[in-house]
Amino acid sequence: MTVQIEPILLDQKSVFVQLMNLYNYNFTEFKDADINEHGYFNYPYTDHLWTEGSRHPFFIRVDGKLAGFVIVKDNSSQSFNFIHDKNAHHINEFFVMKKYRRSGIGSFAAKAIFDKFKGKWEVCQMQNNLPARKFWKTVISEYTQNNYQECGSENDEWVGFTFDNSQTEWCNVLLTDSGFYYDNELDKPLDLLINRFKNMLNKPFKEAKVLFIPTAAMQSEEKATAITNRLKNELLAMGILESNITIHDIDGSLTEAEALKFDVIYITGGSTPYLAQRVYETGFDKIIKKMIFANKVYIGMSAGSMLLTPNFNVDNIHNPHFTGIGLLKVYVSVHCDAGTENRSDLPLPHIALQENQAIAVHSDGYTLLKSNLQYE
Repeated sequence: MTVQIEPILLDQKSVFVQLMNLYNYNFTEFKDADINEHGYFNYPYTDHLWTEGSRHPFFIRVDGKLAGFVIVKDNSSQSFNFIHDKNAHHINEFFVMKKYRRSGIGSFAAKAIFDKFKGKWEVCQMQNNLPARKFWKTVISEYTQNNYQECGSENDEWVGFTFDNSQTEWCNVLLTDSGFYYDNELDKPLDLLINRFKNMLNKPFKEAKVLFIPTAAMQSEEKATAITNRLKNELLAMGILESNITIHDIDGSLTEAEALKFDVIYITGGSTPYLAQRVYETGFDKIIKKMIFANKVYIGMSAGSMLLTPNFNVDNIHNPHFTGIGLLKVYVSVHCDAGTENRSDLPLPHIALQENQAIAVHSDGYTLLKSNLQYE
């Protein structure tokens, strides 16, 4: 499934009018409105979409088919309900046809629009439109990692959310399938991945201080020991000093200030659900984001990689128990065989990650890295 956001052109005005009529019909559940003698609901701003620079209309398409629209409005007239910054943005109208609801399409479209317009945002809903309020709270909470403000009260006609997505760019996230050495053998380095790690670090390996997190494997002492020893030996083989590696099982004791003293955070494989539970229970997700946004190097292996995706169970993407941190807008499967095809039935891209691969993630997207296998 492919979701696209495309600008609505003036010569597509008649198509937009038809969709707007469907949108306004849906809204009669929440506000008193009647159609005119031509069978249309009145929308007075249609022509403004192409004559005012402050309005930005987009179609939402799913696999090429029209599925809805979104209109973004800038606050040049300072007419917003809760924000008075003239450079702020507002979701003026948002419509997804019923056929495409509850499938992640609306969420994807909204986040794609947020990514197109950086800065301060206001998203409002009518107080009695409970489904919209629930939808936008979920979307904005996921998009901002709970860094938003709720505005208005139950006594107001309009309520909503404000946030600012003009954060500093970040670029030092490397999500591996199985680490940095092929088949767990130190004489088989995956040079492309190691070099990318080195470039992200921007200092000699021997000077790097690493916060090593084996929590995903801690349900089994034997597994935790095996993973810790293997990945620690990989770091030593690259030139990182053993005295600069601090092993930490997530327990809520580490502060943000202490974490930011490290150059690298390395989260290993194991059970992703168990890792996520510990991360969210202790608030460690906030530390992870602080380190990433400060351009510390984040290395993930298996579970540590899937933790940064929107949902780490691609067969059950709407189950909140599998919600990831979501900094990578891609679903990921790990330990896939060569030739495994990426899935096309999901609302976001999917990567079937293999042992010799990694994903380099930055604030504007990602790059799939594939190290040549000269060892087979």
